[in-house]
Amino acid sequence: MDEKLKQHIINYKIRNRQHRFVANFTDKTNIDEYLDDLAKELNNGADLIIFKTFAATGISLEAAKKAKLLCGEFDATFLINDRADIAFLTEADGLLLDENSISEKEARKILGQDAIIINNC
Repeated sequence: MDEKLKQHIINYKIRNRQHRFVANFTDKTNIDEYLDDLAKELNNGADLIIFKTFAATGISLEAAKKAKLLCGEFDATFLINDRADIAFLTEADGLLLDENSISEKEARKILGQDAIIINNC
């Protein structure tokens, strides 16, 4: 299948999920409570989780790894917002880019050709 067509189909499927949840994480977030809230959303049918962090990298990485495992238990797609480093280290399904992010080309170099890259600009 043509690469552009494949990406278009992936983008369409991601944008039209029935129940998506943006999981915001900060330095003040309690990881256990965060994971409990995430589990509730997944149990209620969330099939796309977007991990958005405002915390230090080490804390974010720990939370993202646990969130990724939890998403795997529910067969939900796990995307990282704007942090290719965390997406790579957690083996996330993909990356959500915004206008201040790295380019899609750079993201593919980091995450590989099979990663879901959504350009949200």
